[in-house]
Amino acid sequence: MTPDTRLTAFERRSAFILAAIIAFRMLGLFMLLPVMTTYGASLHGYTPVLAGLAVGIYGFTQACLQIPLGRLSDTWGRQRVITLGLVLFAMGALVAALSDHIYGVIAGRAIQGAGAVSSAALALAADITAEHRRSKVMAIIGMSIGGAFILAFLGGPMLAGFGGLAAVFWATVALALGGLLLTQFALPRAEPAHSIAGDGQARWVTLWPLLRQGDLARLSIGIFVLHFVMTAMFMVVPQKLVLLGIARTEHASIYLPVLIAGAILMAPLLRLAEKRSWHKPVLLLCVAIMAAALGLMALPSLPLLATGLVLYFMAFNWLEASLPSWLSRIVPAGHKGTAMGFYASAQFFGAFAGGAVAGLALHFGGAEAVLATAVTLTALWWLIALWQRALPHWQALHVSVSADGLAELATRLRALDGVIEVTPRPEQQSVELRYDARRVSAHALKDLAGRE
Repeated sequence: MTPDTRLTAFERRSAFILAAIIAFRMLGLFMLLPVMTTYGASLHGYTPVLAGLAVGIYGFTQACLQIPLGRLSDTWGRQRVITLGLVLFAMGALVAALSDHIYGVIAGRAIQGAGAVSSAALALAADITAEHRRSKVMAIIGMSIGGAFILAFLGGPMLAGFGGLAAVFWATVALALGGLLLTQFALPRAEPAHSIAGDGQARWVTLWPLLRQGDLARLSIGIFVLHFVMTAMFMVVPQKLVLLGIARTEHASIYLPVLIAGAILMAPLLRLAEKRSWHKPVLLLCVAIMAAALGLMALPSLPLLATGLVLYFMAFNWLEASLPSWLSRIVPAGHKGTAMGFYASAQFFGAFAGGAVAGLALHFGGAEAVLATAVTLTALWWLIALWQRALPHWQALHVSVSADGLAELATRLRALDGVIEVTPRPEQQSVELRYDARRVSAHALKDLAGRE
C-alpha cells in the first residue's frame, strides 16, 4: 500500500516553524550582499579585499563548525544547539552593528558564522517527519530560503538607505531574537532518535562505512556544487539584467515570478520521485536541467535569461529539498546530526568558494567565464551522480508481538532480506521496521510475525 504523503498537522506546524527560524538567519545573511560594497565604503579601514572577507568569513566559520555542532546535537539535543547558534548569531550582528571599522564587521560576521545550526535544524526536520513525507518538509525549508533571498535583495538596500550598514545589522539582531522566541516557545521538543551519549568513537566508526562507500561524499559534493553555482550565478545575473535594460530597482519583478514558477514546476518532480521512488533519475534530470539553464543565461536575450532562471529555480528547489532528505534516509539513527554536519559544511564551503572563484573569473573573463565555470562544475556533478546508489522503495510497518517474543521476532526480521532497520518498542509491545517493498512484501513480514 502506498503510504500517505500528506503532512500531518504536527509535521506541517513543525516544518513552518523550522522554515521560519532558518529563513530568519538566511535573511540576515543575504541582506548584506547587495549593500556591502556600496555602504561599507564608509567604514574605517575599508578595502575591497576586506569587504570580500567580511562577506565570506561567515560562510567559512559556518563550514568549520557545522560538523562539531551537528555532532553535539546528536547527544545534547537539537533545540539546545539551535538556541546556542541563534545567540551567537545575534551577538555577532550586535558586534557588527556597533562597529565603525571594517575589522569590527569582520569579527561580527565571524561570530555570526560560529552559530552554525543548519545541520542540527535539518536533523531535527528528519527526526520529526516520516520518511515518505520528509521531502515535503525539506521543500518548505528550501522555499523559505528562496523567499529569504528575494526579501533580502528588497530589504537590504532599503534598510541601508535608511540607516547604513548598522541598520542592516540591527535588523539581523531582531531576526535572531525572533528565531530564539520561536525556538523556545513553538519548536517541538523532539529529541534525536536513538541518541548515543558519550561515545564519539562509536559514532565515527558507524559513519565510516558510509564514507567509504561514497554516498555521503557524493551528496556533499552535490550540495557544494549547488551552492557554488548559486553564489557565482548571482554575481553575474544582476549585471546581465542591467545590460538588458532592467533597472536595479526592478530586479525583484524578475526574481519573484521566476521563483514562483520554478516552485510550481518543481512540485510534479517531487511527487514523481516520492511516489515511484525515482529519486536517482530525477536527480540526474535536475542536474542536467540546471546545466542547460546556466547555458541559457549566457545568451544575450531577456526572454532566454528569464527562461533559464525559471528552469534553474525548478531544479534548484528540487535539489535543495531532496538532497538533505536523501542523506537523512541513508544515515543510521542517532548519527543524523553528525552526517548533516558534513553536508552543511560542504554547503557553506560551496557558497564561499563560489563567490571567490566567480570574482576571479569575472576579473579575467567576464560574466561568460563565470557561467562557463558553473556549467563545467555542474557537468562534473552529473558524472559523479551516476555512481550514486539509488534509494530503495522504503516502507514502514508496525508489528504487534507479546513481550516474551519481542527479542526473537526482532532477530528473525533482521535476518530477512529486504529489511533495512528493526526497532523493538517494548513499551508498545511491537516492532517497528523499515523494509524495501521491491524485495519483500508487507504480507510476508506479517506472516513471519505470525499474523494473518
